[in-house]
Amino acid sequence: MRLRIASVVTAALGLAALLLALSLFADAPAAADQTTAPRVAPQASRMADVDDTSVAASASGPTPIVDAGPVSPVAEPTRPRVLVVGDSITHSAHGRLLDALTPVVAEVRILAWGGTAPCDWIGPVADEVAAFDPDLVLLEFVGNDLTPCIAGTPRGSDGFVDRSRADAVELTAVASRFGAIVRWTSIPPIAVPAYDAIAVELNGIYRSLSHEGVLTPLREALTVNGGFGFTDTCRGEAECDGVAVGTSVPLRSDDGLHLAEAGSARMAELYRAAVVRVV
Repeated sequence: MRLRIASVVTAALGLAALLLALSLFADAPAAADQTTAPRVAPQASRMADVDDTSVAASASGPTPIVDAGPVSPVAEPTRPRVLVVGDSITHSAHGRLLDALTPVVAEVRILAWGGTAPCDWIGPVADEVAAFDPDLVLLEFVGNDLTPCIAGTPRGSDGFVDRSRADAVELTAVASRFGAIVRWTSIPPIAVPAYDAIAVELNGIYRSLSHEGVLTPLREALTVNGGFGFTDTCRGEAECDGVAVGTSVPLRSDDGLHLAEAGSARMAELYRAAVVRVV
């Protein structure tokens, strides 16, 4: 009797052990599951929203492409605001200047009137700079002595050059008050020798006041073969004004100082090149 009970107990214990073994085997992960790629920690903040399942699944296929978001467009260079100030040379080229500069600037403003001198514009330029805040100021004056502010020291007097220097220094300071780059335009050669001699002195002043170099579009534009000339071959549609490129056209008016249409067009193109180069 005891032997039969012992056998039953032994059989029961064996069955229990077998069931326990089967239960443990069923809970263990399959061998194929254990070869799955390891979990990958996010590499950047953009990967934080990619769950482990999608990363692990990549082990058997191509590396997943993580969306980095929209690409920011490359910002276009900010176009400069340009202020042009001058006397009759600038005034006569007004339309040409607008045509040449408008495509390359955010805005251009022109202050110019015939017969004026730098001292006439110190106040107006101060007001315009405060209101407009230009990035570049282009100044052009040939040394007029017709207005009250300069009449006390007329052209040819002992004080004219010194007064012109002082006015140019003050106008430069006013124009650059808020950080604008200032360029002085050289006076073109003048047919009257006495006037041209003064122009040479004024050009020396303007060169010394030009920041990081010299802007000399008028002298470059109106000099032919290194010397004074009234005409030159036109180099483009604006200068040629209906005639063939390479045709001889007048750059200067008959008075030897002011610009003809081709001269104004060339001045405008050189100003445009100066804006692109300087700013």
